[in-house]
Amino acid sequence: LLWVLSGSSPVEFNAVTWWFPIVGRIPYKGFFDKEDALEAAKELEEDGFDFFLRPSPAFSTLGWFDDPLLSTVLVFNDVALVNTVIHEILHNTIWIKGSAPFNETLANFVGTVGASEFYELQDHANAELAQTARDQWSDELVFAEFLQKTKIVLENLYKQGRGDEPLSRRQILDQRQILFKQIAKDWETLRSSLRSANYRAAQIKLNNASIVAYRIYLTKPELFDAHFKACGSDLKTFIASMKVFAEKELPQEMDRFEAFAETAATCLAKQKPNDKS
Repeated sequence: LLWVLSGSSPVEFNAVTWWFPIVGRIPYKGFFDKEDALEAAKELEEDGFDFFLRPSPAFSTLGWFDDPLLSTVLVFNDVALVNTVIHEILHNTIWIKGSAPFNETLANFVGTVGASEFYELQDHANAELAQTARDQWSDELVFAEFLQKTKIVLENLYKQGRGDEPLSRRQILDQRQILFKQIAKDWETLRSSLRSANYRAAQIKLNNASIVAYRIYLTKPELFDAHFKACGSDLKTFIASMKVFAEKELPQEMDRFEAFAETAATCLAKQKPNDKS
């Protein structure tokens, strides 16, 4: 359906961002025409940035228009289809302007848990498909941890480009390639132990832009897990609680995840018993 472009400096995790009305500043840009996407990717590369271009079968207009279920998602297996629909509907329900990683990780969590509940609670429950959704989330948590460790390893290298006797850009990029080879080997070892077929088959691209892009959907997912449990593992209560949190006004300098971490173990919806949302 469309192509999504992400970019980053190759010597630090500094995402390229674009600003749009309603959604605010976001670290990706979508294109319906592949040639336009490739041209924009080429421009990033010529300007010295890493880029990562990926296909996407769906998008959300955040409730401003009716989002059709297009044929591009029908190639998915059943669990992935349900997950995607719930993920995009969540964007219609909650979208915090300028906080793409928070929004996407939240939607990722709700899509996966929602898919599991969809197959558990319907009249003809399908335990196998419900378990497939749970396995997917288990692997998401493992992949998120892998990404965080990868980021730390690379950041330690990038720090050597600063200081009294800094490495040159060329030296950093050369050493980065050595690290990428080891990280790729680590991923091959890890993915063989994962539960879901999607992750066991997953090939990952390694550069700063791809790591930034993957982490948009998997930034501190354990916080949402903890908050879900604080809400009695009830999805409706969890979403009501997240709506309360989304409406909170934060100090301009405060990170949305930092604020959420302070309340992740408390269900905000339970503090507002008269809230009908």
